[in-house]
Amino acid sequence: MELQPNSGSFSVDKARLAALVKNKNHGILGELGGVEGIISVLRTNPVVGIHGSPQDLQHRRKTFGANTFRRARVHWFVDLLVSGFTDISNVVVLALSMYVVVSGIMINGWETGWKEGTYAFIIFLVFFIFSPIFELGIETYFRKAIEVCRLVIVLRNGLMQQILYKKLVVGDVVYLKKGDKVPADGLFLDGHSLELDESKITGDVTFSY
Repeated sequence: MELQPNSGSFSVDKARLAALVKNKNHGILGELGGVEGIISVLRTNPVVGIHGSPQDLQHRRKTFGANTFRRARVHWFVDLLVSGFTDISNVVVLALSMYVVVSGIMINGWETGWKEGTYAFIIFLVFFIFSPIFELGIETYFRKAIEVCRLVIVLRNGLMQQILYKKLVVGDVVYLKKGDKVPADGLFLDGHSLELDESKITGDVTFSY
């Protein structure tokens, strides 16, 4: 079975689909004819999937939007710098550095007393400033690495293929295996022993199907 490329308008809009899956609105599901009705209006097929041509994918993204997630808050340099002052070890080292500067001046006078303490203070200051930069770089690197490696298995025009999760479109048939993260909101078509833990997203308990 081969699907024809889709270019016409859909009989359901983005807002209605969002209300269906996000709010688990069974009323809308019934109005659209249940799971079979959703499959029909989205012009997909549980056995074949969507057509998956470039034109089809572009049309679906234009109609329903891209598959994007709300990103976790990124730690900016200023945030990390400020958080450094809450680290007791940094506070102690800063206090000791300032003490060495002051005591050196009091004992040896300004001309020679400031040097030793100031050197220690400068070393601490350099470490204190570059540590958040290093931490920010590591966080950015791992964030990008996770995004690159996050692949999902979909069915398009009868062929199973791996794609990046953000390239999913509405109507895609996604295959999940044990331990996978659900890459998008959707409807359960077939399978067994499915458990969903939404506690990190909504605070809800685990759902079993």
